Amino acid sequence: MEIIPFEMHIGEDFYLPILYEFEVCGVDYSLDLSGYAVEMQVGNGIFTPSGNIIVDVSTANGNIILDGPEGKINIYIPNSISSTLIPGVYDYGVKVTNAVGLVERLIGAQNQFKIKAW
Repeated sequence: MEIIPFEMHIGEDFYLPILYEFEVCGVDYSLDLSGYAVEMQVGNGIFTPSGNIIVDVSTANGNIILDGPEGKINIYIPNSISSTLIPGVYDYGVKVTNAVGLVERLIGAQNQFKIKAW
């Protein structure tokens, strides 16, 4: 899994579009995400019961919007959330849960999300 670092300034909006694809015989296909749930967490110990989570956005809270048939995931952290954050470097990850409840980490927790003051 590739490491993908991000930076965000306190008080700004953050937008991350993801196209969820798989490859068969050298041809890329978009995965139909109809019925899926997606969650992104930023913090320390993400996706654990004892984690210190500073950002938790999901399809359930409306900050992640899916275009199911096209395989598109649109993650949005609004400035109303980012304005409350403390500068630092945190882990982040994105997980998807399919329609039958199987969970996959799309982006693993070894990634860094840097939050900076202006």
